[in-house]
Amino acid sequence: MTQGVKMKLAPSSEKVQIKLFVYAGDEKIRHTANHAGNWGWDFECSCGYQSKTGGAIKSYIQNQIKEHKLYNHDYKYA
Repeated sequence: MTQGVKMKLAPSSEKVQIKLFVYAGDEKIRHTANHAGNWGWDFECSCGYQSKTGGAIKSYIQNQIKEHKLYNHDYKYA
């Protein structure tokens, strides 16, 4: 039984690097651990893909990252 077990995405061949960005007004800045509060989010992948939402909520961006890894980089759940 796997109830309560979290599945993680793992690379099947290549590992990509995701960079998170937040918006301070119209300025897009790299996210750091020092940023507290509510932000609009975007991400960039090492393959060159950029989410261009203009500042989506964090959970939406996290879902977009998972989908990008699954469908564009052949990541698998382990």
